[in-house]
Amino acid sequence: MNFIQKFKGLYPDIIVILILMVYGFYRHNKIDTITLISGMLFLLGAALGLTARYQLKDAFSVKPQAKILIRNGIYSKIRHPIYAAGIIINIGFCLLYQNIIFYLALILLVIIQVARIRKEEALLAAAFGQEYQNYKNSTWF
Repeated sequence: MNFIQKFKGLYPDIIVILILMVYGFYRHNKIDTITLISGMLFLLGAALGLTARYQLKDAFSVKPQAKILIRNGIYSKIRHPIYAAGIIINIGFCLLYQNIIFYLALILLVIIQVARIRKEEALLAAAFGQEYQNYKNSTWF
């Protein structure tokens, strides 16, 4: 399988991230420390999120499901890398635009993500029991 085929299911995510990055930097129209930091946050968040989505493969779902317990790759260190990536990217937006709307959106996103994480973790704990608890104890976030 070649490199491009590995990312076939991620094309929409990649396109959206690129469009938002390019538009944000075009609209900001200057390069300063804040712009560079926000760019690094975009890239970090995008790399984390895309890597996590790739490593989940068929286990990814919008609604929480307990198909299998992924414990390798990025998931060996972070339990919720896709949620973390979304928060990192949104912090980049806050820095880039420095607008109250983006800060409020970030707060709302964190509240929603925490609720989703709690629901997902309860589902995984019910499905995988002690195996999930051991995994949870050995990872961050």
